[in-house]
Amino acid sequence: MQTQFYSHGKLLITGEYTILKGSTGLAVPTKMGQKMWVKPSLTENQSLLEWKAFDFENNIWFTCTLSYKSWAVLSTNNTKFSKTLIQILKEANGVSGFFKKKIANYLVETHLEFPNYWGLGSSSTFINNIAKWLQVDPFTLLFNTLGGSGYDIACANHSKPIYYSLEAKNAVVSNANFFPTFHNNLFFIYLNQKKETSTALSNFLANNTTTSQQIARITQITNLISSTKVLDEFSNLITEHENILSTILGEKTIKELLFKEYPHAIKSLGAWGGDFILVVANNTQDLTYFKTKKYTTIFSYQEMILS
Repeated sequence: MQTQFYSHGKLLITGEYTILKGSTGLAVPTKMGQKMWVKPSLTENQSLLEWKAFDFENNIWFTCTLSYKSWAVLSTNNTKFSKTLIQILKEANGVSGFFKKKIANYLVETHLEFPNYWGLGSSSTFINNIAKWLQVDPFTLLFNTLGGSGYDIACANHSKPIYYSLEAKNAVVSNANFFPTFHNNLFFIYLNQKKETSTALSNFLANNTTTSQQIARITQITNLISSTKVLDEFSNLITEHENILSTILGEKTIKELLFKEYPHAIKSLGAWGGDFILVVANNTQDLTYFKTKKYTTIFSYQEMILS
């Protein structure tokens, strides 16, 4: 008998980087996520755990067979990710003792609903599904392994937009009433490159010079963005947010770098320089500008966001 688990993907509308310094961010779960099935393995060796990870086209991208008694990798097609998997399982094992209590062998299959290079949460949905299976706290599992702010874990477990912050390193999550009346004017565009969030956050924590005023203003912008019913006000707020982060990071905004001629507001989502951006458009004709620049992976708000 198999057991199925599911976690939603994520996008961070406000608060990138600054959540780690005390701001509140607005995050939204996506319609695309990751499934995981756990079922008894057919192998006769009762001490083995088999793992198969499938991409969004149902092709296997990762396989691993390991002994959960010795944590030895017996076979794999990706040594680096095998080490990550063992790190996560060891942490979960220390918290739950799951593998100490269960001696039956398992076959675990994970299935992504989006390309893992899109930055929608391939790692967070992976960890969250493991936490569900092993019945451990997903935030603890994330913080003690891959790290990060944890907003992606919160999205994985919610079906509607959320406010997210950290208080004394503890996740604080509440529901956000965010479904803009102008959602038909909002689009998400992939920048054709993946940005490593962990590297970006490490650089930020090592080099940033945030002020308490900047952090407070990001939280104010988060609250204003989630409540405004006026597109122009929304555009001004995300532009201000971009400018604040530009000052903090010492980097040009994505609009300055790539889309100077575009007449409407653009905002980076998550780690700057990759993954998706949020674009304001009067109509779908405005999106031709991005298509001519070879940015053709475009989603409307309703296509992307679970709300």
